[in-house]
Amino acid sequence: MSSTSLSKDNVYERICEVIAEVLVTEKEEIMLESKLINDLGADSIDLLTFASKFQKEFNVSFSFAKMINDTTSAVSALETVNFANVQSALQDALNTKLNESEKTFIESMFDEEGNIMNDSGQKIVAELLTIGRIAEQIFNMINDKMGEGNG
Repeated sequence: MSSTSLSKDNVYERICEVIAEVLVTEKEEIMLESKLINDLGADSIDLLTFASKFQKEFNVSFSFAKMINDTTSAVSALETVNFANVQSALQDALNTKLNESEKTFIESMFDEEGNIMNDSGQKIVAELLTIGRIAEQIFNMINDKMGEGNG
């Protein structure tokens, strides 16, 4: 598939097709807000399969490990860990705004003293790993690559 002819909708449609094929589910059940791990039940092997297929399909170096690492690193790098700082760091790392249910979920990862709980990092990443965010990342990678080719 030629990356020059891909719109954001084309990228989203193809991602849904790949996910449906790998998870053996109906494409129509996959929505932009679907969480790859929490809603669709993807595991670590599925993530590797998706990454490989996305790389071949879109000719980009997509990596869930990088996406997850960027997200957790953004939170780990904070000098002051509080809800506002974590929210801001996650939005920066993901290049997207968090919706209200995601904000509420992240807030629930803090204890009464305002400290983030130990195992929260993985839970937060699983909650934020939506099809829409994956499509956005890949679409941006395609555009960046096309921009490099023009420069």
